[in-house]
Amino acid sequence: NQSSLTYVAPEYLNLLNLLQTRVTNHFGAANRAYYLLGSVGRGENLPGISDMDTVIILQRAPNNEDELWEKAIQEEFEPKYPTLTRLDISCIHDKEFDDPNAERLRFIFKTDSVLVCGEDITASF
Repeated sequence: NQSSLTYVAPEYLNLLNLLQTRVTNHFGAANRAYYLLGSVGRGENLPGISDMDTVIILQRAPNNEDELWEKAIQEEFEPKYPTLTRLDISCIHDKEFDDPNAERLRFIFKTDSVLVCGEDITASF
């Protein structure tokens, strides 16, 4: 894995800390893990080109309320970080990793993710 929180630029590390608080407060015990994926975690982000991809792993299926929360968070934080083309926050059920056809998903998390908070689910891959 080429990603690490030590590679994240300070302004994006601050954003991750703010998001971590929001994730923890909103999802509580349903939050199994919160991950950063992609170029920001590798320290390879390009201002005005890169986005920030984050994924919340839930111990339940995401619902409509979760989608509304994701959109509200994006609308709140995207304007504050104009060097990002997009702040992508998504929720998935932890059971998705159990699917035999989820090999690509497990590969992406194993090779290109950074655990922000919660349980390191990649340890079981």
